[in-house]
Parts: sequence; structure tokens; C-alpha cells
Amino acid sequence: MVERRMRQKNANLKLKNTNFLIVGMVVVIVMTSGCEMPKSPFAMQGQSKPEKPSVPLSPGGITPIGVKSHADPQIGNRSVFKFNLDVGRTYEFFMNYVDNAGYTGTYAAVDDDMFIVDSKGTIIGTSTQSAGLPEHISFTPRESSVYSILIMNDKKESGGMWPVMLVSALDYEWGGTLYIEGKDINTQGAKYETYNSLWIPSRTFSGYRSAQARINVPETLDMYQVRVFCVSGDWNNYLYSSYDLQSVNAPAGVPYASFETMGTDAVVNLDVTKDCFLGLIGEWGYGNVNVELVLGK
Repeated sequence: MVERRMRQKNANLKLKNTNFLIVGMVVVIVMTSGCEMPKSPFAMQGQSKPEKPSVPLSPGGITPIGVKSHADPQIGNRSVFKFNLDVGRTYEFFMNYVDNAGYTGTYAAVDDDMFIVDSKGTIIGTSTQSAGLPEHISFTPRESSVYSILIMNDKKESGGMWPVMLVSALDYEWGGTLYIEGKDINTQGAKYETYNSLWIPSRTFSGYRSAQARINVPETLDMYQVRVFCVSGDWNNYLYSSYDLQSVNAPAGVPYASFETMGTDAVVNLDVTKDCFLGLIGEWGYGNVNVELVLGK
């Protein structure tokens, strides 16, 4: 990242829109769906279960907000992810079954549930939809603390196993300010706040024809990139294949803005018809990044 691979930056910040359809000033994501689903997971002869992708953790085993995580695909499995959450801010946790990822079978009968647990081990939030359906928890902590997201395959009610992914984000409606830290200049190691994600639901754009997000960066911080993921409908295919804040380069087809120096700002276009994630990646330094929405009639 330090050398800005492939010279992604230049004097004028650019928003790349490869494989995207531009209507006016709005980015519209072109998605594919309708994948054929055979009868049982991992049914092909010789096909092995996927390895669990690595998730960067800060000291204490904390998962950064915005980093995509994966639960182990085992019947009766319990996967736990810890998050450091601040009082008064609203967080969104989305769980969905990995689709269109080279697996065979169907997850229609697979039942994974999601719970949020406080530091004392008390369950304080749940999402327990029927088999095959995604889970979503919106949570506003009453105190700053470490909370756990528990994803559990219901051994009694589940008709099998299937890979599951978890995406987390801050809700824009509490305010558009995020604290971001870059790498440690001495160790060049990522800290907890290097990654962050902001969730902007489509209802925020109600009544407007266009939307931009202006990323205002303080002089104490050098940002790496902001990446735009706008989703609707059966969006788990897209998030599985494209949602990635850890890669050096933005995944193919993902619009992004790149930053030049400390205090450099950027502007990205949003799709007013869809829910949008803004994935923010720090480089060096630290500070509060303000995200301002500019809506057009």
C-alpha cells in the first residue's frame, strides 16, 4: 500500500467504474443471479470443504468493523466474532449464506441463527429467521464494551450445513464521523481501526435523484481508499465475490476513490435506489473522517 501499487493515485482523485453502468451521476451495479442449485452441499465427488478464510484480528481477538468474516460450515457449529463497540452508535450486522461460490447443493434447509452477546455472556439481541434466510441485527450499545456476535447452526432444526459470511458496519443515521487509524509507522502493522465500514440504507435517499458521499479527511490522516458497495435484492452473491477491504487493489468492478497525501479529501457517487456500504481504509496517521452526503433533486 505504501508505494500505492499500480500507481492508482494521481493529482486528481478519480472514481473508477469498470463494469458499472452510469446513469447521470449515479453508479448502478450490474449484478447477475439465477444460479442453479443442486440438491446437497459438497455433493460432487472429491470436493472438499473450503478452508476458513483468515480474518485480521487486533490484540484481544477483536474483529475490525467492516471486515468480512466467515463461519465454519459444520452442523451444530458455533462461531464467535468479537467487536469493540462504542456507546450510542448504531451497528449493523448482516449474516448470509455464501452463494455462487463453487459449492454444490442448496442452503434452503440450512438454519443458521445469529445472536449478540455482552461481555457477561448475556444474549441481548437475536435474529432467528427460518432456514435458508439471511439474518440481520441492528444494535445500539448502552455502554462501550466488547460484544460478541454468535452464529450458530441449529443442530435440531437445520437440514445440513453451508458456508456463512458476516459483514458489519456503522449505521450512517447516527452520524457520518468515523475514527480511522492507519498502520503503525514503526512496525508497519495494521491496527484495529485501519478498516471501517459505513452503512447507508436506501431510505436515506428517499425523494432524491442523485447522491454523493464527500469524504473529509483531517490533516493528521493519510487515507488509502474508500470503496463503494451498493446492493439490493439477492445481494449475498455480490458481497461474497466483491466485498473486500483487505485487498491491496479494489476488486474488479468495484468503484473507489484513492487518496494522495495527509488531509486529502475525495468524492464518490452512490446509487439512490440501493443500500450502500462505504468501505474506508486507513494508510498512515489517525483522525476523525467525516462523511457528508450531498443529495440532489
